[in-house]
This record gives sequence, C-alpha cells and structure tokens, in this order.
Amino acid sequence: ISFAAPDAAHISLYWSGNHTVLKAWASQEIISRHSESRGNLQKITLHASPVSFFFPGASYIGTSEGPPAQTWIDNMENFRAALMSIHRLRKSTCSDPVPRVKVALIDDGVDLLSLETHAVAEAITGMSYVPPEGRTERPWHQSTEGHGTVMANMMMRLNPWISLDVMRIHGETSSVSGGNKVRVIFADSAAEAIEDAITREVDIISMSWTVRNVASIALGMSGGSGTDVTHRQQQQQQRQHQGKASSYEVAVRALHRAIARARDSNILMFCSAADDIQLLGRDSLPFCVAPNHIFRIGASLPLGQRDPASEDARSISYFFPGNKVAEATSWRRGRGGRTLEPVEYYNGSSVSTALAAGLASVILHCVRVVREYRERRKTCQEEDGSMFAEWDAKLRSHESMRAAFDNINIPENEDKKFLPVWGLFGEASKQIMAAEDEDVKMSQLEKLVVELCRKI
Repeated sequence: ISFAAPDAAHISLYWSGNHTVLKAWASQEIISRHSESRGNLQKITLHASPVSFFFPGASYIGTSEGPPAQTWIDNMENFRAALMSIHRLRKSTCSDPVPRVKVALIDDGVDLLSLETHAVAEAITGMSYVPPEGRTERPWHQSTEGHGTVMANMMMRLNPWISLDVMRIHGETSSVSGGNKVRVIFADSAAEAIEDAITREVDIISMSWTVRNVASIALGMSGGSGTDVTHRQQQQQQRQHQGKASSYEVAVRALHRAIARARDSNILMFCSAADDIQLLGRDSLPFCVAPNHIFRIGASLPLGQRDPASEDARSISYFFPGNKVAEATSWRRGRGGRTLEPVEYYNGSSVSTALAAGLASVILHCVRVVREYRERRKTCQEEDGSMFAEWDAKLRSHESMRAAFDNINIPENEDKKFLPVWGLFGEASKQIMAAEDEDVKMSQLEKLVVELCRKI
C-alpha cells in the first residue's frame, strides 16, 4: 500500500479471519512507517466478516465424528462472556485496569501467532532457557512441538485477562519401547525457570508435565500423550553418562530447591499427573517435593468420569477435562465463520492442568474485579472492599485456593474431585448476562465471589 498509494489518507483493510494477517496489520512499526512517508494517513478502517454461527470441523484425527459436548468447557466459556460484558461496561466508567493475575507457564514455548486472546489486549512476556542451535536462537515466543501453545490457549479460553509469563525450557523428543514418544527435559532448565518465576512474583505456576524423581539421567517429561522413560532406558543412559552422574544430581537438587522456594513464596503451583497407571505420585517431580502445596491434576472423560489411565488417584488433587478437549479455534475461521481446517482435540492430564490453573486465575480475577469496584464505589466504611482485599491475599495460599475449589462442589456431586462448574459459575453467567446495569452485574459477581470464598 505504501508503494502503490503513498499519499493515501484513508486505508480500508479487509479481514476474513486469518490471525497472522491481523497481527501484521496491527504492527505499530508498519503503521507508523506508512504515516511518516508522506504524513497524509489519517484513518484506517478494518472490515471484518461478521460471524453469526460457527460450525466446528467434523473430523477428529481422521474420524468422522467429534466428541461429546464438553459441558464443563461450555460453562466456563459462557462465564468468560459474562465477565466480558462487565469489562465492557467498566471501560465507560473507569480507566484504571484491574491488576492482572500473573501466571508462569513452564513448557516448550508459545507460538504467538497461534495464541487466542479473545479480543482482549494481551499481556505476555517470557524467557527462554534453551541454548541456541548453532547460530539459531530458540526464543520463548516459538514452540518446540506446539505443546506450550495449546496449554496457553487452554488457560486463555478461561481467563484472557491474565498476565502470562512464558518460560521455555530445554527439551528433546525421545523414543521408547512400543514406538511411543516422550519429551526429555533437563532439570537445570526447569529449575532456572521456576527461580525466575519466583523473582517475577507470579501468582501461579503451571507445569503441564511430570518428571521421574531420579538423579542419574536427563529426566523424562510426560504430558497428555507421552510416558516416562522406562527403567531399562534409565540404566542404559546411566551407563552412557557414567562419570557424569554428579552433574545430573546437581541439576535435580537445584530443581528440588526451586520447587521448595516457590512453595515458601506462597505461589500456587499446578502440575500434571502422569498418564501412566503404573506410576505413583511420590515418585515424580515436582509433586514429591511439596505434596501438600502443589495441585496435582488428573484427566477426566467428557462426561466427568475419571480417566482410567491417570495413575495414583489418591495423590491427585482434582480431575479436570482432559479427554477429547477441542482447541480454541475462533482465530482459524474463514469467511462466513467456517473453520479453514478441522478442529483438533487434545487428551491427557497436561490439558487438565492448564484448565485447573486457568480456573484458579479466574477466581483470583473475580475477587480483584469486585475489590476494585467496591473501592471505586465505596460510600461508607463497611463497603470499602477490605474483605475482598483480604481474600485476594489469602487465595494465593494453597490451602485457601483448595477451599475455593471445594466450594464449587454441590451436595449431589458424588466425585468431590471433579468440580461441577455449571452450578455456581453457570448460574452466575445467566444472572450477569440477564442484567444490563453495571451495578446489578457486579452484585451478581459479588455473590459468586462470596460463595467461592466461604470459610476462607
């Protein structure tokens, strides 16, 4: 455009749903470069195809039938829409932003062009702990295998208002018996990431992986579809690295110390259960370092039953959706709202862990929204928001967040480790969306917060 029409004062851009194109058009560098060339640019109009309905792709990795509807996911996405309506009204009455919940995602990086922000201004930063490959840097805003991108999208679909710290850790892919693949990570890389998350004073650390608690080899990391390194492989690698065991022991001890420091810093930690029924919670990191201070998350089936592949149910804190969970795909829509590619579905406790961390961030965010509203509208000492400020502080402890999770349960729910969000959050969504006035909407959100923080 700059070459063909350098004197243009008004530019019209047409968008059919390609997220990459939208990112490029939004670049301040490109816009300023055009406006500075002749100084005539005054207006840019973006024309986006309206979406009235959306047909998800029908295929599931080669099959013609998609999974059952995820009631859990649907209810939380409805609640996100309800929060969105509150934020839209809030913008007209207050310019100060609500403090964002800071979440550290320790994984294999995030591809920013594939990140779904749900039309919310993003707050994303990161660090890479992966050494360069030759002269090629491996930054945090690229993903080795796409795993971290999926985890980020799972969290953002629940709470796009988080401040996301992406910690890309060093990992490789390895084959094990039976043709299965595992990701092998380096303990020192994970330890560095946790230490930096502490320095950045994050509220939540999400680790969608589990690591064998051994000190002689590079550690196996398994998430939704991987498995830990077998005992035979451990022995083989131990022989290969004979004489170097001390360096691995140092790395594992560093990881132990980092996890303990995060525990002492009152950071909410979420990790995955291994999708291997043979493994025990006491045998895996990070859980075994602080079992009373880490939420260990297992996968549930589409209708809420526990996934039988999840191991050691006694050490699992909660079960979240982790079987045939559809990706967030609105950024891949083409003209008329139809997807350009089939929707992909994800399995495993790594997905469940991201959703659990997302739910914790939603609870903290709701408390902060109500707190800010009360402080802005206070008319007497009893309505100054101090109670919500106290809850904001308390909910950053493992014990208090566990109590908030347990408050989501309903008497008729038999499995207390699977949280029926359609009760509290489903009802709150309906009431908030039915209201038009900001005060009425906030009253309904406050009711939800009070119920979540009961007995904290």
